[in-house]
Amino acid sequence: MPATNTSERSDYSETTFARDVLRHVYSNLWVECVIRSPMHVPGAADIDVNATTFEKELDSYLSSLPWFR
Repeated sequence: MPATNTSERSDYSETTFARDVLRHVYSNLWVECVIRSPMHVPGAADIDVNATTFEKELDSYLSSLPWFR
């Protein structure tokens, strides 16, 4: 079995973690707070994020992550 470089394993886990964070931000925050908002107009050129709770939810989620501190 080939030896695995510790930094390669660390990079993999950091990449996986970042991917999971981005997936959560898109699926659970952006879609739920912005796209499903009654203020969202499909096909509109501009999205008024300030009319949603997206920024508040994003800040709360990012603040809860261990690497944010």
